[in-house]
Amino acid sequence: RVFDFTNDLRTNLTVDNTSIVSVSGNEVVANSKGIIGVAKITVSFSHTPLTKTISVSVIKSNKIRSTLRSYTAGSVGTRNVSKLFRYDGTTSTLYQSGQVNSYLVLSSGDEREISAHRSTSYSIVP
Repeated sequence: RVFDFTNDLRTNLTVDNTSIVSVSGNEVVANSKGIIGVAKITVSFSHTPLTKTISVSVIKSNKIRSTLRSYTAGSVGTRNVSKLFRYDGTTSTLYQSGQVNSYLVLSSGDEREISAHRSTSYSIVP
């Protein structure tokens, strides 16, 4: 059986490093100052001698890395392309197409692809 004590008033949350995370009610919240590191969160209960401690790593984004793969007009492999633009300086009806991939680079060294994320948008500046 699983019991959810998240909203139980007998549930106690404490953290060892409040500069990294803090406790707000029954939630653990990462700091908003960009401080990264590891914090230990201890969960205990006032009605039973049960305690559990976990470590949480707080990381931040460092930069966005983007790559562009361009295709010439009529080339094979353009079926997944969603952004099209005219050749620079020409009035031709031929278009060049490209595929942009973007990655969020995290302070941990990991990367997460954000190309299709609903908050990601692209614009072309001549």
